[in-house]
Amino acid sequence: MHTGANRLYVPDAMVVKANTPFHDNAYDASGVLLVAEVVSPSSVTMDRAAKPAVYAECGIPSYWRVDRDLTMHCFELIDGAYVPVAKASRGEKLTLDHPWPVTITVDDLVLPHER
Repeated sequence: MHTGANRLYVPDAMVVKANTPFHDNAYDASGVLLVAEVVSPSSVTMDRAAKPAVYAECGIPSYWRVDRDLTMHCFELIDGAYVPVAKASRGEKLTLDHPWPVTITVDDLVLPHER
């Protein structure tokens, strides 16, 4: 996703409007509705601080983050900053109205281990 002159960010998942410009192998941030990041040991600072700050600066309305303990955090952009709107952990369901109505069972975010 292009977030400004010579800045390219690659979220783990994103939802864009159908007519969002795509060039130089990325979408313009102006058409992004939601970005989601899955935190790994090497991405903690980027996924919790740096990327959300850039996404907010770009005006992306929704930011979701899944932490290593499988806690899912959902944020909405309000007055230029992300505000927490929902949180769920393993064994819980998360129901949201924005950016569209959805219910997510956190346990469904991981595949069961085969032994």
